[in-house]
Amino acid sequence: MRVLITVPSLAREFGGPVAKAAALAEALRERGHVVRVAGAGSAGEPGSIGLGRIGGFHGTPVPASFAPLRRAVAGADVVHVIGYRDPVGTVAAFHARRRRVPFVFEPVGMMRPRVRSFALKLWFDSTIGRLVRDGTGALIVTSSVERDDLERGSVDRLRVRVRPNGVSFDGLWPLPDRGPLRARLGIAADVPLVVTLARLAAIKQLPTLVRAVAAAPPLHVLIAGPDEGDGTLASLREAARDPAVRGRIHVISGGLWGDDKASALAEADAFCLASDYESFGNAAAEAAGVGAPVVITHRCGVIDLLPGAHVVEAEDPLALGAALQEAIGDKDRASSQAAEVRERLSWATMAARQEAIYEEVS
Repeated sequence: MRVLITVPSLAREFGGPVAKAAALAEALRERGHVVRVAGAGSAGEPGSIGLGRIGGFHGTPVPASFAPLRRAVAGADVVHVIGYRDPVGTVAAFHARRRRVPFVFEPVGMMRPRVRSFALKLWFDSTIGRLVRDGTGALIVTSSVERDDLERGSVDRLRVRVRPNGVSFDGLWPLPDRGPLRARLGIAADVPLVVTLARLAAIKQLPTLVRAVAAAPPLHVLIAGPDEGDGTLASLREAARDPAVRGRIHVISGGLWGDDKASALAEADAFCLASDYESFGNAAAEAAGVGAPVVITHRCGVIDLLPGAHVVEAEDPLALGAALQEAIGDKDRASSQAAEVRERLSWATMAARQEAIYEEVS
């Protein structure tokens, strides 16, 4: 099968959709399919189609040319649009409908407007967005949480298919030795450490996590991620000045990547996502796959695949603090389940599920 996957941008800095497309494409190729990935920017990986870039709008790249995309759509047996409200996916869906090429649509949590530019997004959804939503053969979500969220927004449930994210543990497993990152941050080896790797954004409820730590001494917490620029970093720093947590909150606003990320997971006595909403929650899946006890809220989609997770209601610092303390004592059980989690979340497993969806719509 000839598969075209589109993403808003090929730049690694664009985040989740790019990594997802690359991993899914590789796993599908291993199953014998011919897969190309198209997006704004320069082609880098083999099989990618770079559309150039002439600028951006609200953080979304605008391609310099759509001609290569049109040709790729015409030569595909199925098109897979990853992302929403971006020029690449919208144009790909338009040309797929025009040429009667079946396509599937994966909104990666973007269907329901949650932050910024609500009026503009609602206008797009009621006009141009219909080209994508109404023409798709299947709307792919990564969890029951995302599915239920969309169905409350009047999405046709008969078109919805659940295919979780895969997770690559290359560079994470086996974990490095503990010690260096704690030494860098001035955290003693015997002090319980909770790690959160997430965007510094309001939806992540990071001040709630700080309040939970205040209720659960002697926990320390490391929070690392790129700054969303919505005021969360300032709120987080203000919360960290509370005498009840002073010296126990460690914030790395640029995020941790590669070896530094693996080091953070090695140091973790527990991992936490306190988010109001996560369509999936890759970071929690990665942590569980390397043996860290995981605490998540009931609004994190990865709950479907982590039956051993400690689950709490969102925005409840007392319950969260209790769950963190309980999770820290759960290290042996989490470690014993890690290999099973890695197998369950492998991209090879998810590619087989994706292949079945392609065959269904073709």
